[in-house]
Amino acid sequence: MAFGPHIAVRPLRFGRTARRDRWWAQVLLVFTALSTFVVYTTWAALQGRHYTFGPYLSPFYSPELFGHSPHAWFGPPPSWFPAWLTISPAVLILWAPGGFRLTCYYYRGAYYKAFWADPPSCAVGEPRKTYRGESAMPLVLQNVHRFFLYLAIPFLAILAYDVWKAMWFPGFGIGVGTLILAANVVFLGGWILTDARPDGVAAASLIAVSGVAMGIQAATARTLAPNMSTTYVTGTLTALLSELSALGALGPDARRRVTIVVALGVGAVCGALVLVSAAALAPEGATRCPRSLSPTPPSPATARRSANKRRRSRSGSGGRAGRHGRNR
Repeated sequence: MAFGPHIAVRPLRFGRTARRDRWWAQVLLVFTALSTFVVYTTWAALQGRHYTFGPYLSPFYSPELFGHSPHAWFGPPPSWFPAWLTISPAVLILWAPGGFRLTCYYYRGAYYKAFWADPPSCAVGEPRKTYRGESAMPLVLQNVHRFFLYLAIPFLAILAYDVWKAMWFPGFGIGVGTLILAANVVFLGGWILTDARPDGVAAASLIAVSGVAMGIQAATARTLAPNMSTTYVTGTLTALLSELSALGALGPDARRRVTIVVALGVGAVCGALVLVSAAALAPEGATRCPRSLSPTPPSPATARRSANKRRRSRSGSGGRAGRHGRNR
């Protein structure tokens, strides 16, 4: 049996590739988005405040086993609890859905590339010479994903019960928060129960719920700021992310979209800085809401001069009126 010549393949150095597309754009976007998500969710889970309002309970804190809100199942935490367990009610429960997300195949593929460069992208050199897969520590622990799935499924029933409770104010009603909590359950349940491959009726249902969520977003923006539209911003971001997920690279019109998104963000930051630190330079209508942005009260000397001026003006008007009366 004849064999061809033996060809030694040298591994590429880190970041070296023959690809000519912008392969780094998707990695950078995933790194930025996932880092932002991790930072925000960590803060939201550990700050232990502002997670309930009326019948609403944040999904990050559900179920609230021990806490000081009316949603707590067993009341305040016992005195013998360690201090670190009383930082936030989310500490007791968030490890289960968090472990499910951390070991999820999709998340693993995302943060392996974006954070560990394992590899950064297809046909791109990585910073290691050996590959052991997930058969050795610590990555072998990723195989507990199926067990975290069993722990995460009951959370769907608990979140659905939260939707039911969110319909009573105490009378029956449906608010924006009720719809958001319901959409969260539908998305999570649809994704898990269809094995992350929705098609047919499941896909149509998820698309319909997405349309409802977009409608809620637009209606909320119109209520809070009637002259503000989020449709253009949402469409730009959706087109940009769709190109990256479908093609793995930016399309020819993506540079303009990225520039628009960055410009919108910079403009929002600049506007916020103007409102906070330079209210006098902001438009007249924008400085009416917060009291902290009202004009600085005049000094006592300026106030006395203004009062004296008003008194002289009134006395002068009264004297002239008296003289006119005597002349008549």
